[in-house]
Amino acid sequence: MLHTILFSGGLGSAYVAEFLRNQGIQPLLLHTDTHWETPDTYRFMEVVSERVEGKLIYRSDGRTPEQLFWDQHLLGNNRMPICSHMLKTNQTMLWLKEMQSLGQAVTLYFGILSGEQCRAKRIQSRYEAIGQTVRFPLLDIPAATTEIIREFYRIQGVMTPDAYDIGLGHNNCSGGCVRAGLGHWAQLLRCRPQVYAAREDMERRFNLEVAPKCKRPGVYSILKRYGRAYSLREFRESIGAGNELRYGEDVSVPNVGMACIECE
Repeated sequence: MLHTILFSGGLGSAYVAEFLRNQGIQPLLLHTDTHWETPDTYRFMEVVSERVEGKLIYRSDGRTPEQLFWDQHLLGNNRMPICSHMLKTNQTMLWLKEMQSLGQAVTLYFGILSGEQCRAKRIQSRYEAIGQTVRFPLLDIPAATTEIIREFYRIQGVMTPDAYDIGLGHNNCSGGCVRAGLGHWAQLLRCRPQVYAAREDMERRFNLEVAPKCKRPGVYSILKRYGRAYSLREFRESIGAGNELRYGEDVSVPNVGMACIECE
C-alpha cells in the first residue's frame, strides 16, 4: 500500500505527513506542480520530506496556470478553477492510473483541517467515484489549526512557508491563487506587490490577446464583485484611493474571503 499525501506545500498537508510518520507509516509525498510556487515552498517541502523520511514526487504537465489560460481561451477564477482541475487533479488522476497499471494499491491523504467538511465531501466524492480510498486525518482534530501547526514547527526549529508570516491563509501559487477572494488579494497587494502586479498584468494581456478570440468575447477577470467583472487594476486603484478592504472583512460581498486553503 502506498500511503500518499497530496502535498500542496502548505501546513495542512505537511502536518498529515508528520501525523502518519508518528504512527509508523512512511508516506509518499505527491506534489502536483503549477510552476507558480515560491522557492520557499519547495524548500519547505524538501525539509518535510526529510523529516518524515518520505519520497517527494513532483508531477506536472509542464504548463503554468497562465499558459493553460491561453491554451484554453479561459481565464481561471473561483467559478472556473481550470488550473486546479487540469494542472493538479488531472495529474493526480494520471498518477493513480499509472499505479493501478502496476498493480499498486494507494490510499490518498489530504490536509483538510477541522471546519472544512464541505470541502472534504467534494474531494471524497470525486475520488471515490473512481474507487479510490481517501483519508482526512486532521478533519476531526480541532486542535490541528494553522496556528498550532506553525507553533509545532517553530518548536521543532523548522521555518514554515513565509506566506503565513505575511498574513496569507494558504501557500498556493506564491499567494496569487486565482481562486482567492478580495480580502486575500488586498493582503497580497500589501505584502507581495510583485506577485499582485504579475497577476494584474496577466489579466490585462489576456483581455488584449485572448478575449477577442473567445466564444463569448467580453471582459474577463479573476475577481467578480456585485455581479460583474472586477479587474485587479480596478481593485488596486480602489484600495489606493483609500477604500481599504482588510483581509477577511466584508464577507457579505461575493468572492471576498479566501476561496480555498490548499488547492488539491
